[in-house]
Amino acid sequence: MTLNTELGGPLFIIGMQRSGTKLLRTLFDGHPQIHILDAETHFLPYWVKVWHEFDNLSDPKAFSKFYRHMQKSPYFIYTKKLDSIQRRDRWYSMCKNFTIQGVYEGLVRCDTGIDNSTNLIWGDKSTSYINYLPLLKELFPQSKFIHIIRDVRDYALSVYKAWKKNKLRASQRWVDSIEKARSDSLAFKDDYFEIKYEELLQDPEKILAKCCHFLGVEFDSSMLTLSTVPENIGEAKGYKEIKLDNKGKYLTSMDSVTLEKIESIAGSTLRSLNYPTHFPESNKKLSKMEMNFYRVIDGLNLINQEAHRTSFLHAIKIEIGSYLTSRVPK
Repeated sequence: MTLNTELGGPLFIIGMQRSGTKLLRTLFDGHPQIHILDAETHFLPYWVKVWHEFDNLSDPKAFSKFYRHMQKSPYFIYTKKLDSIQRRDRWYSMCKNFTIQGVYEGLVRCDTGIDNSTNLIWGDKSTSYINYLPLLKELFPQSKFIHIIRDVRDYALSVYKAWKKNKLRASQRWVDSIEKARSDSLAFKDDYFEIKYEELLQDPEKILAKCCHFLGVEFDSSMLTLSTVPENIGEAKGYKEIKLDNKGKYLTSMDSVTLEKIESIAGSTLRSLNYPTHFPESNKKLSKMEMNFYRVIDGLNLINQEAHRTSFLHAIKIEIGSYLTSRVPK
């Protein structure tokens, strides 16, 4: 294999929530040439829409104001232990320029601890970016994407168990986002690599070696050892090793009525990905009204679940912060 002598980034790990993105990021952490942020940013599309509203960030006072604003975002709430004047100043100093690209790269390098002279792969694991591949590619023409896909039936079970999210809405979102990402990637297919969660569990070394080949680096066996626990919810909660059997859960945990409804929504996409199905093809798309109704219920359940894990105040802070700094204005 010819190695990439000029590394860099960004590398975006994309996929639906509860589809193995955290596991993949944690495995990549074991590679000495790959550095991915510990938390998800989500805010790049928001920055693109409102960047003109920020003052010239090369001015330290304007950058401090911008920093205070971004501290409301879920990314900074989740990484609050890092917050300090020193973090703000280091981020500022790491910006090669004060464009979106320069400020974003400066943040990643600041929070992953790699300086501007270090030739390493740097990146981000944000699940929402699955819907913004063309925008990210326009911002960063050199960017690469690794898309991890999980069987929709296990995905729907997982998001229900984690946050009580509606399984049918989850299935429709799975179809819409995956089909969009696969279609968008055709314009830059050499910079897009797709793997399955189930195949990663079945043969981690083989799949990680393929990912490394895609990135132009040698596979490192240390990637097979998790340095931290990737999951704090779900079936893999607390595991500091790859939970090899965390697949096919729907076969014993999903009733036949729900299974048939999910396959009526996602069957075509499942078959295109070579997943087995159990019911005849029947394409059904949830209506906009149904999706909006389930979305409201999902939002309330999400706040309730987060409040039980942390506190109600924390849950509200996350939702408000997401609205203020991550939701893309129309």
